[in-house]
Amino acid sequence: MLGNEIVSALIDTGSTVSLIREDASSKIVDHSRLSKINTVLYGLGQTEVITKGSFEYDFVLDKDQYSLTWHVVPTKQLKFEAIIGADILGQASLNFTQDGVMFHKHEEKACLMQISGAHPEDELDFSHILDSQEKNDLTRINSSYKSEKTESTDVTRRILLNDDIPVYQPARWLSYAEKKSVNKHIEE
Repeated sequence: MLGNEIVSALIDTGSTVSLIREDASSKIVDHSRLSKINTVLYGLGQTEVITKGSFEYDFVLDKDQYSLTWHVVPTKQLKFEAIIGADILGQASLNFTQDGVMFHKHEEKACLMQISGAHPEDELDFSHILDSQEKNDLTRINSSYKSEKTESTDVTRRILLNDDIPVYQPARWLSYAEKKSVNKHIEE
């Protein structure tokens, strides 16, 4: 929800900015309050769109409050009422599921890390054991072992960082020539 208006939006993490159609934005803010900076945006096929200005606005997604700078584009230039761009990723992580997109708001700039244990399907290597009877016994015990989970907890772990320097950056698309160069460096 933007203000009191429900706005349908496309999630496009390939877009560096968030966009809103002029007709949808006029229901939310007075256009005299838009910034006077007109940005030139380039899309597919190098199509050029000049924004009508921008405004910063708080809105609610999945019961959490976010704030984005919305760039207003002419109504005829945008099929959707709004496009939420990659700038939302600084405030939330996104999970894409069959049912839609789930937003998970970052809390106090904490980074979440999932730590998983050993996989039961991993085979153990008993080649270093010389006694064949011991080796057979260990193989039999290992194959007959079944993990029985007795308790479950809802414990989460967070690593709080002292600065804003990212510890992870998503992979970026590379051209064929750049990929070839990167792969050459990795092999070396």
